[in-house]
Parts: sequence; C-alpha cells; structure tokens
Amino acid sequence: MIENHIAPIKNPMVLCHVYTKRCIRYFRVGFLLHLISIAGLALFFRVGTEGLLSVCLSVCGIGLVVFAQLDTRSRFQNYKAAKDLFYENGLKIRIVRLFTASRCQRDALSVAARDLDLSQALNDAYEELGYKWFHIIPDVVAARPKCLLARKFWKYTLFAPSYTSKYFLW
Repeated sequence: MIENHIAPIKNPMVLCHVYTKRCIRYFRVGFLLHLISIAGLALFFRVGTEGLLSVCLSVCGIGLVVFAQLDTRSRFQNYKAAKDLFYENGLKIRIVRLFTASRCQRDALSVAARDLDLSQALNDAYEELGYKWFHIIPDVVAARPKCLLARKFWKYTLFAPSYTSKYFLW
C-alpha cells in the first residue's frame, strides 16, 4: 500500500483550489490528446447526415474521442507517478526512460518536470535519448506496427492503473 503524506482537506475553498489545479494539470498533460478529441467531435457533429459514409465518419469521430480521453487519463496517471519519482529522486535518466515510450508520455513528463522546475534537465535528457519534437508515434509502434493488434498494448495505453500521489494534491 502507498503511504500517503497528505492530510485530508476539510476547507471547501481549499478543496475548490485543489480541484481547479488538478483540472489545469489534466488539460496540460493531455493537450495533444484533447485536440484529437476536438477533431473527433468535429467528425461526429459535421455537416451532412445522410449516407453510409456519414455514419462511418460519426462512428470514427466518437471512437476517436473515447480513445483519446482514455489515453489522457492514463497519461495523467503517468504524470502523477513521474512527479512523485522526480520529487523523491531528482531527475534521473532511469526515471525518464520509464516514461518516454510515446509523445503523450513525454508531454506528461514535461508537465511534471515543469511543476518541479526541472524542465531544462528534462530537455537535456530528451536530447541525450535522441527525442525530437517530431517523434509522435510511440516507440513500440514504430519498431513493431503489429503490436497495435496486441491486447497488452491497448491495456497499457488506455487502462493504466490509478496512481495516488504521495506528496502532491495536484
């Protein structure tokens, strides 16, 4: 069981502040995925509602939203875990490697590093690992495209287990 160092909050104003900060972090962590969700909604609510193509685009649009939001939730769990690890150990290349499998994970890591003023060290680590801004496709998919058919890939990508932060409320 994870030992939690955070006292329960009883003040409603403080609670409101905490939830606001969590929402802001949630949107920062999944910025690219939220943009994909907006594109999916645009497909779903597009002009024209007749024909088979229209139905297919609607289904694809709503599917895109669901997948993007499940992935965002998983990346938020990565963010909380990475932030705790950075707080406990500082920014170490071993920790960075745990969360560099995809662009979305690297975005979550960047938000965690920014919260702890470790952005420059993280950028140096990305440079050392050879990641650039245009590396969007997950490493495992680039290496083995057939992994998209594996249940383990989708379970890890969309259904990461919940993580409770030990040190931070947001």
